[in-house]
Amino acid sequence: MGDSVSGEKCNLGAGTIVANLRFDNGNVEMTIKGKVVDTGRRKLGVVMGDKVKTGIKSMFMPGVKVGDNAWVGANLVVEQDLPADSFAVLRQDSVIRSKK
Repeated sequence: MGDSVSGEKCNLGAGTIVANLRFDNGNVEMTIKGKVVDTGRRKLGVVMGDKVKTGIKSMFMPGVKVGDNAWVGANLVVEQDLPADSFAVLRQDSVIRSKK
């Protein structure tokens, strides 16, 4: 949670990761009122509202905002803002079969 802001009563699942540095070392950008804005900061993690819950191994890109009472499912990479009272989940297909 380096360089991040967290609300009250958040619960982070095991292995939750917050990136606070862009891969290209540029300034972190955030979406504010529908416009992408340069924060002027090289490092900025997530801005998380109150009562946010994350599943195990969820991951957050730099500068993402998560609204109050949002839930993030396991193994999900959060690349964009999540509104309050939302539930973001990764859908995948599993195939289990005999090795014979």
